[in-house]
Amino acid sequence: MLISSITTFLKALVIGASMLIPGLSGGTMAIVLGIYDRLIHSVGTITKKEYFKKNITFLILFLSGACTGIYLFSGVVLSLVEEYEAFCSLFFVGIILGSIPALLKKADIKNVEIKDSIPAISGFSICLLLSIVPSGIFSLSNGLGILNMIIFCIAGILIAVGLVLPGISVSQMLLLLGVLEIVLSAIREKNFALIIPLVLCVGIGILLTTNILEKCLNNHTRTTYLLICGFVIGSAFDAFPDNIKGENILLSTFAFFAGLSLMSLFSWISVKIKTDK
Repeated sequence: MLISSITTFLKALVIGASMLIPGLSGGTMAIVLGIYDRLIHSVGTITKKEYFKKNITFLILFLSGACTGIYLFSGVVLSLVEEYEAFCSLFFVGIILGSIPALLKKADIKNVEIKDSIPAISGFSICLLLSIVPSGIFSLSNGLGILNMIIFCIAGILIAVGLVLPGISVSQMLLLLGVLEIVLSAIREKNFALIIPLVLCVGIGILLTTNILEKCLNNHTRTTYLLICGFVIGSAFDAFPDNIKGENILLSTFAFFAGLSLMSLFSWISVKIKTDK
């Protein structure tokens, strides 16, 4: 029991940290780490009396780990991206593409058919459309104005969607809204006036989206995961840097394969240490 609890906390910590990476979703990392099905089931059955105590215990442990990961790594990720943008971007692309085998395994694809391209291309196209939306749609400060609170509530729901739905990057959506740095700063500076409404909306968003997604995954597993694969490939395409030059090519290539290897390692560990029940 203790080992299982520690494993859940550590996996949640990694998932929380992954949500800070542009192009990578917490849901995708949850699949790679083998905790996704348990998470969706726990949220979807939280109101059922026979599962309530078990689900609450798991979700509190998971949320504690995820919040710890976000808090511990928000400053690190922001600093690295600012100082080594190209290298970090390639590292992130490697991590994103490294998650695809785990997604295809969940889709249980044995024979590829022509019709399988439709959901994958649809997911990819949605990501491309999002990528052409200008970053920073809203110009916000760290204040407590009504507009700020509304946008932070929207940001909270987007964080929930990014956590529940694999392939949708929380940080990328927050970047488009122009609130990513404000959210990271609020976390780093312990600005609870902004953090509390954000957390409340994350909870509401998770409850709203989990049941719908669970039904899609149960009734249309193959199609749903192929759509998610399209999201993931599209997010990797969008995260690819355009400022790599001569002397940086070798180091950037190394960063890419380092990210790919890291995700493969996570996949291997998740097979050895099962969390799903």
